[in-house]
Amino acid sequence: MHAFWSLVVRSWRDSWPLLVACGGLLAVFLAFRIWVAAQINFEAVAALLAGGNFRFFENMLPVPLEVIATPTGRVAFGFEEFPVILLVGLWTIARGSECVAGRLQDGTLEMLLAQPVSRLTLVLSHSLMTLAGIVLLAAAAWAGSAAGIRIADFAAPPPWQRFLPAALNLAGLAVLMAGGATFASAVFATRGRAVALVVGALIVELTLLLLARATPAVAWLKGATILAAYEPTVLTIRMNQEPAEGLWPDFSQLLFWTANGWLYGVGVVLWAAAAWRFTRFDVPAPA
Repeated sequence: MHAFWSLVVRSWRDSWPLLVACGGLLAVFLAFRIWVAAQINFEAVAALLAGGNFRFFENMLPVPLEVIATPTGRVAFGFEEFPVILLVGLWTIARGSECVAGRLQDGTLEMLLAQPVSRLTLVLSHSLMTLAGIVLLAAAAWAGSAAGIRIADFAAPPPWQRFLPAALNLAGLAVLMAGGATFASAVFATRGRAVALVVGALIVELTLLLLARATPAVAWLKGATILAAYEPTVLTIRMNQEPAEGLWPDFSQLLFWTANGWLYGVGVVLWAAAAWRFTRFDVPAPA
């Protein structure tokens, strides 16, 4: 147990600058983005998109434009912006790819395996720090949304509690990416190959999702991508249509548990597969 926590502390020392940078940028971006969104005249945007030439762009949105135009929609849609996904992906893919392949490539894995520490302990201690970072990033996104609501010029600002579903959905996406990166790290001998596999898979999944949204003829493709479970805007809107007592969302919605079940479930399975492969098979020779 002492070895386990020693590895966790070492992992924290190595990774806290990246975590602080990603968390800080995430909170600042969301706060600033919400402030900007509050200044946009969505009535003019809706009139522009009403023409047939722009209907394609509206089809790419997760919910109708009139829903996004509401204060709740404007805030929730920030969780789908590219910088948010990029910052979360930076933490999860960097951490996951380091678990085995990164240590193998920089020569530290051989030294760690020479110590009286099991391979499972190496994976679990590293993954615990990665998971703690995911929780902190989701909290930073939620806090950034709350700060953005406070500084934005909304006539009727939505309660910050409403956006907990979006933060939890973001954490689920992060668990999926971290699990995938950790599994790729246990399969490939170099960190570059592990990163390439995860990024390539995400690009393919995103392409399928965009095609499903843009072309009704292939709408069935949405069911072929795990990224379809990342719906922070949809979850926020649906879970606050008839909110439970107080200001909190209605967590009895089946969609919330189904969507997050896929993200967290697949991520945990990939993490478990990485641990199984690392503990059962020989470590690949460094390239």
